[in-house]
Amino acid sequence: SRFYTKKEKNNTIYYVKTDNRPKRRHTPHPDFALEDYAEARNAMINKATDNEAAIIHMEATWTVTNTVEKRIWARQIQADLDQAKEVEQGAQDLRERELIQQCHKNEFAAAKERKKNRAKYQDVSEEAPPITAPEIISAYVTTRLHRGQYVKLWYFTNEGMAWGINAGPINKNALTQIVDSDGNISWALTTTTKVAKDVKKDRDLSWEQLLIATPRFLEAIQAADWTNQHQTHTDT
Repeated sequence: SRFYTKKEKNNTIYYVKTDNRPKRRHTPHPDFALEDYAEARNAMINKATDNEAAIIHMEATWTVTNTVEKRIWARQIQADLDQAKEVEQGAQDLRERELIQQCHKNEFAAAKERKKNRAKYQDVSEEAPPITAPEIISAYVTTRLHRGQYVKLWYFTNEGMAWGINAGPINKNALTQIVDSDGNISWALTTTTKVAKDVKKDRDLSWEQLLIATPRFLEAIQAADWTNQHQTHTDT
């Protein structure tokens, strides 16, 4: 070939690239015209294939093989990236699950602590403290209201409230049997005080006394856990 010079050494024929052979720029494959590839070229040279054809064939073979290997390598790189992404996603999911579990544990522990020490976590009212003394209802009235029994409005007037302060406490050792409309029997504490002597009937109260007693009565039955139906009926 006009681009190669034939040489022989140790009974081996090989070709060396001549200076007038055009340079291959940006070629991705090795230079198979070098002496390092002489043995491979000689194995391909025959009557139909000269040195130049052998070099072209070697370049084509290298290009095809390299293209296949690059595709395999690209697929392997993508597979590694996908696997790494899956591993990272799995680790992220695990961290999120552990964080959620820890939050649930903290919430459970906080709820248990609040339940155990309710006074510690009780909301403190920002309202100003009362400047007047609380109105105290007699034990006699309170007991009857908790039983759901009728109490005259006079006990909620100023006179009735004054009587209740001096009426005395409940005897915790005395019990009274109560039978409801269905015949069920229950027991309740008995007051040591008797009915006030000066108690007036509701119809005998003055308009002023009614205005004072009614709000107190409604608050008292609400504190005694009367049902909403009974409270509404009483209010009307």
